[in-house]
Amino acid sequence: MAGRTKAGKLLSDRLLRALTQEMTALEAARPTKRKRGAEGETEADGASRPADTKARIEAIGHLTRSLEKLLELRQIETLGLTAQAEGDDAATERLREEMLKRLRALDARRPVGASLFDGLGASGAGA
Repeated sequence: MAGRTKAGKLLSDRLLRALTQEMTALEAARPTKRKRGAEGETEADGASRPADTKARIEAIGHLTRSLEKLLELRQIETLGLTAQAEGDDAATERLREEMLKRLRALDARRPVGASLFDGLGASGAGA
């Protein structure tokens, strides 16, 4: 998994490059030339403008949703790499602390009497 940490190897990096290429292609296909006429500034291809505008808006919406998902994927990948760097010992310690916390919560709900943590003293009861 160490090879995945290199630049460009993560799925999110490859998807970002593809998304950037799509945006570039979308902008390149957009008509930008304008003619000046007697009535003012008009689009070179005015008849197809509404359809092009609608398609462009839809494409931008799709690209925006794709970018949001890409950012979520990048966060997940980052968390995965962080967890991998911490190692199994850190994960085990986190699970241990979580289980102790849950056991203490269950113990607090028990009726008055013997506690699960009676023998541990102050070190086990404080969390």
